[in-house]
Amino acid sequence: MKIITSNTSKGAYLGVVGILAKNMDGTSKNIVIAPDRFTASVERGLISALGIESTFGIEVMSFTRLASKLIGNDIKKCLTPEGSVMLIGKVIADNRDKLCYYQKVALQEGFASELYAALTAVRNSGISSQDLLESSKMANVSLQMKAKDLALIYDGYLAALEGKHSDSSTRLYALAEFLKQNPSAIASTNFYITDIYDFSAPELEIIKSIANNALSLTVGITSGYSNPNKRIYPDRVAKKLASLCEGRVQIERNDESLPDSVDAISKKLFSYISTSADEKAENNGKVTLRSAKDRSDEVMRLALDVAKGVREGRRYKDFEVYASDLDAYGQEIKSTFARYEIP
Repeated sequence: MKIITSNTSKGAYLGVVGILAKNMDGTSKNIVIAPDRFTASVERGLISALGIESTFGIEVMSFTRLASKLIGNDIKKCLTPEGSVMLIGKVIADNRDKLCYYQKVALQEGFASELYAALTAVRNSGISSQDLLESSKMANVSLQMKAKDLALIYDGYLAALEGKHSDSSTRLYALAEFLKQNPSAIASTNFYITDIYDFSAPELEIIKSIANNALSLTVGITSGYSNPNKRIYPDRVAKKLASLCEGRVQIERNDESLPDSVDAISKKLFSYISTSADEKAENNGKVTLRSAKDRSDEVMRLALDVAKGVREGRRYKDFEVYASDLDAYGQEIKSTFARYEIP
């Protein structure tokens, strides 16, 4: 396995592309794994970065799409997230009289959806229902009751899936098992992973099989190195990947050269350290840092900036907004932007 670390996601991506370019000799297959919602943009990016007209000889897919490709019809029809929520709702209804803690709220709107998200996180962490029960034995009574309910619904959901349906987690576990039993299925393929900065338990098992049995595996990861704010970078993920095949890992750096102002943000933003005057970077007015009282104030200031820019002749498409958590900021951005007539 080759892990390419970079101070930026672009640097990590270009490092992966560089290895891919060297392997495009027509003698082997190349599969690039990216988040499902980004596969199309990654494919377009490869065409541009490699200077080719099409991605012939290169397949871009997610882990779940890889499962479909390799396992095919041997795995049951995959439920959508909405379908999984409906199935969990049925399991809850069927077992409501057995619930200890959640009995009163079990049928409330949104409960099944919240529980699906929680159980998916638990499953993807490799935690079984028995693990939940064991870990709660020393907890207070309330937590024990919660764990018992979760374990009951967890087992009921898996039983409902068995032999009839699959969900995204089921597919990943099935692929991990398939690769253990059929290592030759990927023996003539080079694999690359980009734009993924955390991996679930089944994904790590899949990566381990790929690293051990494929022609090659290259993973791009951003790294904080020794920066004051290194805690916000996925360095632990790189260490976790390296531990999958100890002694057979190459780590390369492909850092991107950044302007002083951007480099300072890259290394110090969210670092909780004081900065003296002589450490400040020149930015020629291109970078502005602001403080806000709360999330609402933060979004309002953003909207005012956009509205002012448009009044001064800029276009809405000249602005890009990045949020650390769309679930947390989404509604605030939507309502505030609507108030200022920002599309």
